[in-house]
Amino acid sequence: MSIDERMFEVKQKGLCFNCLRKGHQVRGCPSDKSCSKCAKKHHTMLHYEQVSPPEARQQSSSGSVMTKTVSAAIPEDNVSTACFGVQRRAKQVLLMTALVNVASRGGKIFKLRALLDSGSQVNLVSESAVKLLSLPKYPANVPVVGVGGVRSQIRHQVILRLSSGYSGFESDINCLVTSRVTGKIPSVPVDVFEWKFPPGIVLADPSFNEPKDVDLLIGAELFFDVLKSAQLKLSDNLPQLYETQFGWVLAGALEDSHDEVVNVMCVTNEDPLLKSVQRFFELEELPEDKEPTCEEQRIEDHFCETYQRDGEGRFIVQLPFRDSIDQLGNSRSLAMKRFLSSEKRISNDPEMKRMYQDFLKEYVDLGHCHEIREEDDPPGQRSYYFPHHAVLKPSSTSTKLRVVFDGKAKSNGLSLNEVLMVGPKIQNDLFSIVLRFRTHVYAFSADIEKIV
Repeated sequence: MSIDERMFEVKQKGLCFNCLRKGHQVRGCPSDKSCSKCAKKHHTMLHYEQVSPPEARQQSSSGSVMTKTVSAAIPEDNVSTACFGVQRRAKQVLLMTALVNVASRGGKIFKLRALLDSGSQVNLVSESAVKLLSLPKYPANVPVVGVGGVRSQIRHQVILRLSSGYSGFESDINCLVTSRVTGKIPSVPVDVFEWKFPPGIVLADPSFNEPKDVDLLIGAELFFDVLKSAQLKLSDNLPQLYETQFGWVLAGALEDSHDEVVNVMCVTNEDPLLKSVQRFFELEELPEDKEPTCEEQRIEDHFCETYQRDGEGRFIVQLPFRDSIDQLGNSRSLAMKRFLSSEKRISNDPEMKRMYQDFLKEYVDLGHCHEIREEDDPPGQRSYYFPHHAVLKPSSTSTKLRVVFDGKAKSNGLSLNEVLMVGPKIQNDLFSIVLRFRTHVYAFSADIEKIV
């Protein structure tokens, strides 16, 4: 098993990177032991050896040999990251940086330093920038793969409104929230005193030559919409100018006498099919006795405080809303748009239209729905309109037409599913179901028509 695979397993199992035990992170590890190879706070089995491949050696002008080194650091928050450091006396490469106008939650404009990266499949924003903008964070569960195949899990995302004073460009982008986008860019100061810029050039980042933090990474999703066609060459030994929607940026190699540490950034999304299969096996593995999470305990308390029984013995309980219920969007226009589209499709199929009308009538007869009038709603009444559509399955023996209600739909805010807390798994695990199935001589398989 490779080091990257070991680190991934340790992270997935929630183990300490130092002692490989559960229940704490490396910053609070009680063990006095550390790596036997480098004495740093990680287990020896997770140590990255420094390598010096022959192709990495370069002969400097003084005759000495400078060697590329590859190393990895174990951060204190148990998130695996990989960093390639290249120390050499050679050409330094400037990356495209720009100052971008970003609107806060209250509409105030802030300038964030952005890295334009055509090699990234996702957009990233730093946690500190999100706090500065006071933007709402939405749940996310996105695995991100960096250099060397090292994976990390992103838990939140935000929507940024970008604009430019250079060209009037505006765009909304979805960004994953990370504690740090990348290291300082450039890694060392660049002397531009003798550089001669053509007249009329407006730099997107006037401090492009000073090592500074990056607040935002704009990936390939928007990169080519931002990049314009104009290019200018300063000289043979200097980077090239590229015009973007935010102004002119510089990118390319230049001769430099400093010892250079190169920041390599490559971000991709993990295969969603692989992740789905992994989640299936995690869901169906044998249960372990464990303490409920804070959210699971809140749901249990909520159920005990709000449930009641009706005359037929059915349980009635209020929905377990999170504190983010205020961010529930206005879903009426989206639901109406979906309804009109569905109605147009059904009108071309008389049989499907008849079954859909029968479904609605049965829904009313069973008491699952009743007509409401919006004018009767009290002031400030929160509401959510379920977009729905009919699904026809002629091969079904019980219900050929089903109506699907979309609780994930959202328009200008969160969806209903996103503002509801998620409780623990209450269904029997697959292992118990299989055992119970095998205890009987005969078994019946049936299709559930509806749950009332």
